[in-house]
Formats: sequence, structure tokens, C-alpha cells
Amino acid sequence: MAKKETPKQTNQAASVKSSGKAGVNNWALIVIGVIIFVVFFPTMVVFCVGMFPTFIAFFIERSKKGMVWISVGCMNLVGVTPYIMDLWLISNTPQQALDTVFSVFPWLVWYSTAGLGWLIYLGTPPVVGIFLTLAAASRASTLKASQRRLVEKWGQEVSGNQEGAGPGGMMRGE
Repeated sequence: MAKKETPKQTNQAASVKSSGKAGVNNWALIVIGVIIFVVFFPTMVVFCVGMFPTFIAFFIERSKKGMVWISVGCMNLVGVTPYIMDLWLISNTPQQALDTVFSVFPWLVWYSTAGLGWLIYLGTPPVVGIFLTLAAASRASTLKASQRRLVEKWGQEVSGNQEGAGPGGMMRGE
């Protein structure tokens, strides 16, 4: 008679199989990454050096949501893209890539755009907070005006502010 597998044995076998696939997938990604780096060497040099502020933002981020590096990365990519386009359109050589990397102006653009990403990340919450506060104040004034119209139309009983009224405007003892 065949021996039945327990759920514990099945889970162990599944974890061994999945970790084997994950290892193969990781190696495949590494091999593909190396091939891309070799084939597109000048582009990757400019890209990796130019996106350095994004890599730093990714590694220093402590929150689990991961919004700093996305904000910095998007703006940093905006700064790196013109230099990659120049590389592609003028001459895609390692010498041109090194000339770009060793020039001061690209570094100024890369770090300025990354700094703009930081400003967007740090400046957005206060701006949204101000907007929400103004929207809430506007809504409160609209509701107060509506309440005044109801009191004018229906009388003081609907306001809930009469003497002896409990929560919700109900008379005590009702």
C-alpha cells in the first residue's frame, strides 16, 4: 500500500520546487542584465551614473510604501533622458558617454532634477493638507448656510439648539 503524503511533506516539496524556480529566474535576470549592459554599454554608463541620486533615495528610504525613490526617480529620469538621447542621436560610443559623465553640466542637471523630485515629495503633503482644510471649511460654511435656511423655513425646532434639547435635537424625556 502506498504511503500518503502529509500536508507538511507536500508544503516542503512545494517550497523546494518554488525556490529552485526563483533561483533560475534570478540567474536569468542577472544574465539578461549583463548582456544588456554589455550591448548598450555607453547608454548604461550614462544611465547608471545619472540615476545615482535615485539609487541613493531607494536605499535610504525607511517607509514601506516607497514613494521617495519613485518621486526622485521620475524627476531624475527627466534629467537623464536628454543626455541619453544625445548619446543615441550623435554618437553612441564609450568616449561620448565618458565625455558626458565627466562634464559638469550634466551632473548639475541630474542632481537638480533629483532635488526637484525631493521637493515634490516633501511639498505635496502640506499643499494637499491646505487644500483639504480649505475644502472642509467651504463645506462647513455651506452646511451652516443650509442650516440657517432650514431654520428660517421650519423654525427653531429643527436646529437642535433649543433649550432642554439633548443630542440630535431630541427633547429630553421624549
